[in-house]
Amino acid sequence: MRVEGPLARQVASLGHAESRILSWRVSAVAPLEGDLALTLSAPGMRPVHARFRARFTHAVEAPKAEYVPRPVPIKTDVLIGAHYCPLWKEGTRSNGWGPILGYPQRKPALGWYDEGDPEVADWEIKWCLEHGIGFFVYCWYRTNQGRGVQVRLGHAIHEGLFRAKYRSKFRFCIMWENQAKGDAGVASKADLLETLLPFWIEKYFKHPSYLKVDGKPLLFIYRPEYLVDDLGTVADVRSALNKMRAACRRAGFAGLTILGEYRGTAVSRLRLLASLGLDYSFAYAWPLPGDPSPNLAVRMQEELWRKRRTLDVLPEVLTVSMGWDSRPWHPSNTRWRLTPKAFGQACIRAREMMKSQPAGSLGRHILLLDNWNEFGEGHYIAPHRQYGFGYLDAVRSVFSKAPADHLDLIPADVGLGPYQEFFDAAQKKREQLRRLCALRPASAPGSTARGLAAWWRFDEEPGTPVAFDSSGNGLGGVLDRMRRGPGRFGTALVCEGGSVSVSASPLLAPARITVECWVWASRSGQSDKWFINSVFSRATDAGFRLGVTGGRLCWAVPLTPWSHHLTANRPLPVGRWVHVAGVCDGKALRLYMDGEPCGAMPRSGPVRDPDAPLCLGNYAKGHRAFFRGRLDEVRIYERVLSEDEIRAHAHGTEP
Repeated sequence: MRVEGPLARQVASLGHAESRILSWRVSAVAPLEGDLALTLSAPGMRPVHARFRARFTHAVEAPKAEYVPRPVPIKTDVLIGAHYCPLWKEGTRSNGWGPILGYPQRKPALGWYDEGDPEVADWEIKWCLEHGIGFFVYCWYRTNQGRGVQVRLGHAIHEGLFRAKYRSKFRFCIMWENQAKGDAGVASKADLLETLLPFWIEKYFKHPSYLKVDGKPLLFIYRPEYLVDDLGTVADVRSALNKMRAACRRAGFAGLTILGEYRGTAVSRLRLLASLGLDYSFAYAWPLPGDPSPNLAVRMQEELWRKRRTLDVLPEVLTVSMGWDSRPWHPSNTRWRLTPKAFGQACIRAREMMKSQPAGSLGRHILLLDNWNEFGEGHYIAPHRQYGFGYLDAVRSVFSKAPADHLDLIPADVGLGPYQEFFDAAQKKREQLRRLCALRPASAPGSTARGLAAWWRFDEEPGTPVAFDSSGNGLGGVLDRMRRGPGRFGTALVCEGGSVSVSASPLLAPARITVECWVWASRSGQSDKWFINSVFSRATDAGFRLGVTGGRLCWAVPLTPWSHHLTANRPLPVGRWVHVAGVCDGKALRLYMDGEPCGAMPRSGPVRDPDAPLCLGNYAKGHRAFFRGRLDEVRIYERVLSEDEIRAHAHGTEP
């Protein structure tokens, strides 16, 4: 490898909240893989080192194209599909591609793309068809059961696939992702048969590209057992599914084939799926325990297929997984990844296992791959930085007689792309907000208080997109769907489901802590609702949170997952301002209301650092566990305030 230009770069001193981007161009004279080392140093500081894995492949000589080159499909022995996770459009999930940026080996060959772009869909169609994949199973989300049909994350189908130039060459079907109870399922049998099913029939099943086998559309259901709660009983579900099949026959189809998700081997669970009236079972993924090696992970998957076949409770359509590692989104209970070679071995074994499926069944003719693009959970076969087209080439090799020697193109090879305009714009906006958050407003009375780490007053001008940190430490937060209203002093946050997100900082996770604020509860009896939180599913044994449970204040500083929740000994008053303070001193948790103690419990040791952001006004951005009311004057101290100090703050006339 060779670095073009000077190796060392010098940066002049940077002011508060300023940043600089440095870049180097690195080339190689032949295909190779190796490490690049970067060192950051300055007088008086310890050098910081980082290493980056670089992989160079053969240069591709291809003529420039005005559009995605036409696919050259290959024939396969069986029909192969891939699960598809439609999360990759800026704004569809908190921070968009942001969590994946720290895992550069996962970067797609399409870049940080927008899957609502039909040109992106055409690249995916081209790559699939040229490697033997004939359809996608799109995750499909509903947002408002019982009130018509509103689709969430429908951009990949409606904006991408349906407008793609090569859509007629490819097939698709949907997996009803009904996991969010109360929102994503159905409110009644009428909601299912008279609202949801007619929508599917008109929008999807009748589409010429929808996957149908023997004249029957295929419908995958992620949590079929949840239908029992939605519809009443197992018998009610079975009756409803039969009525769905009859409705499809009336619509001109031969019926409807329904598949239910399950990734285990418990006989009772498989029998439940069978009793619901499902035609087949399938697995969305195989999160194998114990961080197995690639060879062991192949054998473990094969054993799961074999055991389910031996049980013979419900016919199965096999799924081959390439891995699991959900760390970009939350801690992973298992981490494993097949190499392309090992994935090819898993495909070979799946091909042999398919021969044991019942004659004439879908399991004998259809194979599912996990997953096309689950970059957050760590299972993906789409072309990406680490293995390129390795997984797709394995599928092509195992299931077709197409020549092994073929040309795989990416957009840059033909002068197209990138497809990340939304991402780039969002990154620019995030950087602007980051700089704005780091600003230090004019000093306020009390900003020099001993141990004050952060202080959000929420007294900015209307429309200001951030809440400034009046402590002078530059820990401002970004507002999301949050407005300001009359406060205890000046203005306050009006908590109606919005939030303020403050980036992680060591200042927000001191070993000893006091958190105080003013709250106005607009409803009594609120439970599991939070207005200050840094405890998230990625680290449930660290951080702190303040909220309301059972109508009473709750102060939590976990020592083990979800532990140490201290509840007040009396209800939180409604309809007036209340001063609230929570303390963790290394020996106990203490809770105060209007300056007076209202709860205590033992808790030894320091506050554990979650390395997580802080959310104000809600449990998390866009979460349903939000406090209803108003929040004002939030302070965090890197020390324990005395009872006299807390009482003085509660009864003082200054913020």
